[in-house]
Amino acid sequence: MTKEEFWDYQEAMFDAFSKKVIKYQKARLINRYSKRKEVNLPDLSARDELLVAAWDDCCFEEETFSYYVLGYPVVVRNSSLGQALGSLPPKYRDVILSSYFLDLRDEQIGQMLKLNPHTVRYRRKAAIERMRKLLEEIEDEM
Repeated sequence: MTKEEFWDYQEAMFDAFSKKVIKYQKARLINRYSKRKEVNLPDLSARDELLVAAWDDCCFEEETFSYYVLGYPVVVRNSSLGQALGSLPPKYRDVILSSYFLDLRDEQIGQMLKLNPHTVRYRRKAAIERMRKLLEEIEDEM
């Protein structure tokens, strides 16, 4: 087999592979979209209504909690979660807000707060445990 024949063979194999991938991807997409069905809005369950609902913030008066972490504003609209976050010490709250609301990794949080990433992990775990207890207490009061 010469070099040219080898490269022609490789091209043919890649061409066949690409066509097969495209064929199966097309079948997969057709299968996925064929399973979707239309539903009238009045026929939706209460849970499904919440999934497709859009709420206008200006029309509802509800308790919001605002925090600033690393110079960014974070607004929490869930009153139970806002109370639990408010009861945390600031050093724990900053780690939780940075991690979950600003979507930063431990290394990034550590650099910004001048902490070791292990300290960030410890504070996040401790804050989650404190919040879990506080949220259970709030739930028991309801």
